[in-house]
Amino acid sequence: MSPPASASRLSTFHESARSLRVLFWIVLPFAVAHVTLASISGYRAIVQVYRAELTTDSPTLHTGSTVDVAVTTSGRATVDAEIELIQPAHAETLAVLLVPGHTNASYDPRPIQAARRVTLTSEQLAHFRPGAARLRVTANGRSQWLRVPPPVIRERAVEIGATAAAIASQRAPALPPAAPAPRTPR
Repeated sequence: MSPPASASRLSTFHESARSLRVLFWIVLPFAVAHVTLASISGYRAIVQVYRAELTTDSPTLHTGSTVDVAVTTSGRATVDAEIELIQPAHAETLAVLLVPGHTNASYDPRPIQAARRVTLTSEQLAHFRPGAARLRVTANGRSQWLRVPPPVIRERAVEIGATAAAIASQRAPALPPAAPAPRTPR
């Protein structure tokens, strides 16, 4: 038995137009792609620093020692990594590594890797005493969605060796001040 004529006209009325069905199938892949990228971007806004590594060429620091820092970020925002040498009496920033974000950060999910090598000079080590110290790298992200992510901190215990100035002062006694030159009358 066939449906009444009024029922078939009603079902035809509720069908979407062919142009709307085509438009739906054209828009659907773009909507799925944007929702996927927005989900990934949301995670990247929360977790901005994936990895921070701190290495030295030897456990004892001296003039010419190198400190290597490697940072991997989400690329969503700019990240700065501060390298510090710390003793209880003194702390000094050795270098700052600035890792820029992507130009189109919301849609570019590729991580960004950056590294920096710092060679210690006698001027930097002159402020410290020989003995135990800590090297620290602190990677700070930027505010996203009114939230600043917690910093990623990596530390390494090191020893500061005797600097050239300290060695020279231990070997040679301090010289007495030189006497002023005699004045000649005019």
